[in-house]
This record gives sequence, structure tokens and C-alpha cells, in this order.
Amino acid sequence: MKLGLNLHQTKKQWVCSLQPCTLNISNMNTITKDLSVKNTGIEGTVLFKQNYNSTANIVVNQGGTSSGKTYSIIQVLFCKACEAEKQVITIVGQDMPNLNAGAVRDALKIYHSSPALQSLVKSYNKTEKLFEFYNGSTKYIGSNY
Repeated sequence: MKLGLNLHQTKKQWVCSLQPCTLNISNMNTITKDLSVKNTGIEGTVLFKQNYNSTANIVVNQGGTSSGKTYSIIQVLFCKACEAEKQVITIVGQDMPNLNAGAVRDALKIYHSSPALQSLVKSYNKTEKLFEFYNGSTKYIGSNY
């Protein structure tokens, strides 16, 4: 069984979770494209662009280790949080050690590498793994268990 990252939108909530999947929507091309989204300062790969521009309710990213799934999806979620007010974004995983090694590390790397994004984030609570944005959006990273 292959695992992939699912990105799911319901009204004003985005959820990212690790789930079994069989659909591949991306060629996993990691050629960097100059793509800056809505003043966040985030530049992304082709994978980021495909995720960001998708109109599907559920987007499945499938690929091997270090193929850019988590990083690209977190970039998309930062952009979505900045673009619309009062978005609730939840990133969940199997357990906190795995989230700390992957999603949390990537989120902090993206955040610290973009002064424009930093100017849109009101605060980051390290204990709760919670980003709060000036527009009222929140981004939480936590475990199912």
C-alpha cells in the first residue's frame, strides 16, 4: 500500500493528512519555477503550482521519500491562510515525533525563509504548534492520537 498526503478543503477549513492513496495527480517534477503567491514571498516548484491551482476538493500527492509532498502542501496552506480571512487549517499525522521531523520542520523552514510571510503571521506558539495570522486565520499541526 502506498501512502500519500491528502489536502482536503471543506468550506473554510483545510485539512492535510497522511492517508492510503492510489491516485497520482503530479509528475513530482521539482524544477523550480518563479512563482510568488499573493505577497507571501513563497516561491514554489511545479508540484506546489499544481496543488495551489487545483480546483478539486481533495488533492492526493503520491511519491517517495523527499519528493516534496509535505513541503509543497505546507507552502500551499500558508498561502491559503494568508489569502482569506479566518481560515482554519489543520495538519494531522500519525504522531508528534513524525510531525516534528516532517511537517513542523518544513513549516518553520518556510516561515523563517520568507520575511513577507513573517509579516503576515501574528504569532507562532511553539508548544501548541499553532500559527496565528493577522487576518484571523490559524494553522495547527497536531497528532490524531
